[in-house]
Amino acid sequence: NAIKVDSRDFQQLLMHVKYVTSDYSIWLNMFNSANSVAEGFTTKQFQRRVSPYFSIEKLGTLE
Repeated sequence: NAIKVDSRDFQQLLMHVKYVTSDYSIWLNMFNSANSVAEGFTTKQFQRRVSPYFSIEKLGTLE
């Protein structure tokens, strides 16, 4: 769903942009994969994953 590229390496960045945009099926595959990952970032998922770290037992009281 992504290509790891050093943003300072313009030639490598350009090569990957050309690759992804060279074929609609490549772009669509990456888009669908990224979309699937993004579905896991809902508010409920975030709350479920983060809430154990912010329990009263772990934080203590706010007094």
